[in-house]
Amino acid sequence: MDVDGAVEVSLDVAPRALRDEGQVTAAGAIADESAPSVDDRLTQEQRVALLGVAIRGLRGQERTVLALYFYEELTLQEIAHVLGLSASRISQIRGEALDKLRRYLTPMLD
Repeated sequence: MDVDGAVEVSLDVAPRALRDEGQVTAAGAIADESAPSVDDRLTQEQRVALLGVAIRGLRGQERTVLALYFYEELTLQEIAHVLGLSASRISQIRGEALDKLRRYLTPMLD
């Protein structure tokens, strides 16, 4: 099954885990009086933008695995079943993708 580029992730939508804990996206924080200051929101928006650039730099399969794991909250075994790969291979792909994101983002966020 070819899934490269099959998953589109909106960075303005909080993952289910964050929504369930009552956290909101930057768009939802506008009406919140306890929301961060404008400067803090800009910093958060800049970080989200950087993350978006970094994610777009990943291979399609890496993006798919991260989206299914973090946004859809599937287990490695469930992702393996969906993609027709072993759970250990999914773990490797996830690890490689996260390493790439760290290498790209760390110098910019320090």
